[in-house]
Amino acid sequence: MNKKLLILMIVFVFIASSPAFAIESFTLGLKYWYPTWELEDTEYDTVAGMFGPAATLVLSERVAVTMSLFVGQFEYSGTDYSGYDFSFESTRTDMDLAGAFIINQYVNVFGGIKVINFSETNSSSAGDVDQDLSAYGPGLGVGGNFPIGETRFSVYGTLAYTYLFGSFDVGDDSADLIYPIISFELGCTYSLENMPLVFAASYRYQQSSIDVEFDGGTITWDETFSGPILYAGYRFGG
Repeated sequence: MNKKLLILMIVFVFIASSPAFAIESFTLGLKYWYPTWELEDTEYDTVAGMFGPAATLVLSERVAVTMSLFVGQFEYSGTDYSGYDFSFESTRTDMDLAGAFIINQYVNVFGGIKVINFSETNSSSAGDVDQDLSAYGPGLGVGGNFPIGETRFSVYGTLAYTYLFGSFDVGDDSADLIYPIISFELGCTYSLENMPLVFAASYRYQQSSIDVEFDGGTITWDETFSGPILYAGYRFGG
């Protein structure tokens, strides 16, 4: 497991288990993301979407901590300019850890850390080449939550900016990179009346331009990563 992902998970577990934090409620669930991934002129096909856990700690009526982790496999194949067939097989991991300050029942602001890692193998007639991108950095955002009348449904949305930095390794070569991301998510939630279960469906869109600083200059890759997300969670306490 990527060291940065492990550190973020340890931080979240520490907050959840430390007696220094009085937890009002804890929601643990599973998320499924079916994204479209376009990197420059390449559109990767997802093998089975991305899965992972998601958790929310409500520390008070004003403060909450959230964590989500997605892992999935992607593939792409084609023919290069010389007429040779090639294929990519990629494993991608996206993780977010954030703290939110709830201004009122409708609006919140949040900040945290995002980690993205994807490792892939480029297979062609010339042989296999391993590539790895690892990036992490801080982010800020604003969110809204709007109950629908007297029902147990609510509509929510988030808008965030994240500035990542890291490295891109190709074989034995390595290059630094910066990876700014603008993202928004719009969805709805539903909570059962007689059971502590929460369900959500949303659409998330991420847009970025990745600047990779090779020795011969900087190359920019435009990336979009977007698709529907489904969630089911169980709430303890609260």
